[in-house]
Amino acid sequence: MTPQSCPSFSPPSAPPPAAGPTPHTTLTSLSLHSNSLSGPIPSLANLSSLQQLSLDNNNFSSIPNGFFQGITSLQTLTLSQNNYLAPWSIPTELTQATSLVALYANNANIIGSLPDIFDSFPSLQDLRLSYNNLTGPLPKSLGGSRIKNLWINNQLNGLSGNINVLSSMTQLSQAWLHKNQFTGPIPDLSNCISLFDLQLRDNQFTGLIPASLMSIPTLKNISLDNNELQGPYPKFPSSVTSATLNGNNSFCLTTPGTPCDLQVTTLLEVAAAFGYPIRLATSRSGTTRAVIGLRLSAIRRGRLSLSISLIRDSSGRSHRPLQNSHR
Repeated sequence: MTPQSCPSFSPPSAPPPAAGPTPHTTLTSLSLHSNSLSGPIPSLANLSSLQQLSLDNNNFSSIPNGFFQGITSLQTLTLSQNNYLAPWSIPTELTQATSLVALYANNANIIGSLPDIFDSFPSLQDLRLSYNNLTGPLPKSLGGSRIKNLWINNQLNGLSGNINVLSSMTQLSQAWLHKNQFTGPIPDLSNCISLFDLQLRDNQFTGLIPASLMSIPTLKNISLDNNELQGPYPKFPSSVTSATLNGNNSFCLTTPGTPCDLQVTTLLEVAAAFGYPIRLATSRSGTTRAVIGLRLSAIRRGRLSLSISLIRDSSGRSHRPLQNSHR
């Protein structure tokens, strides 16, 4: 009897996978904060549904290139207290997160300048970047933003330039700019009608304290100590519960609200024409550091002297000093 072969059997093939999202693209919230996580942060690029990302208070070592690429729905990002991160700069790809409301990255080893990208975030309200190593001027795109809380204090080498852009940040309620290298006069902030906390101490601001600063109805706390401010000692209303003005400032009188005498006022007007450049020429450890100096010093008894000095420069060329004194 000839054996008959059994027909072969093939199991039915599995149906093709249903069309759908790539794994993890529907993730909307990721909270890994307050752990002891270390090593590089893994790439989260193209998580287009991610809205909340909390990575603060960890021991991460680096942020990969392209980390913010394609995270288009991001609203809240917290990276604060990751002081082991390798130095990194805020990338322009963050502008893809047009719904960003809050960016917290205090003490996260950020370096470089603040990029001029803030007009890409129409909903941004909280920008907290304290205790990093940001340098350079404030970007123009901060003007007209809806930022309420601006924390950029205590930069290692200091942000610099003027702070005129704050005049058009009309939603500001809290501005922490202390311990930087900002210069120039304090701008008119009268349009910041919700401002309650203004910290400008430990900078290099010059000139008079604008009268408009005393008329902001919501202002409660202000620090101006350790700058180079002149003119009348300001008199803040009783609604201001904390005002500090000590340190390097040189007000013409110690009585709050009392105007300087005519000669002092005139000389301050002259200095204003130069933008109040109080110390363009300084000497450190006996070495002259600048060519032209305009030095303005107010004396408490109401005397003031203005000297415009052309001094010896680094190449050895000497220049004649010019002085003008009033008593």
